[in-house]
Amino acid sequence: MTKPDGCTSINCVSFGSDYCPKCSHALYFGEGYVGEKLWKWEFSPFGPNFYKADGETLRSRYPGEKHLVWDVFEQWYNNLRGIK
Repeated sequence: MTKPDGCTSINCVSFGSDYCPKCSHALYFGEGYVGEKLWKWEFSPFGPNFYKADGETLRSRYPGEKHLVWDVFEQWYNNLRGIK
């Protein structure tokens, strides 16, 4: 899990400077393996966007609802929120 280096909300007085933990528009970046395949995503309050390992956007924003990457994402998301 990687927090952004700077505030990403144009509505925040900290925009463009250090990371603002209270900013509801901050982006988080994560990645995880399903088998040997690396999945990457960014997460904002609007939900996740998934990318290919090379950083290219998936044709559709999300894998299928039963895809195993959702288990990996859920573990990452719970860690982000402090839930074990």
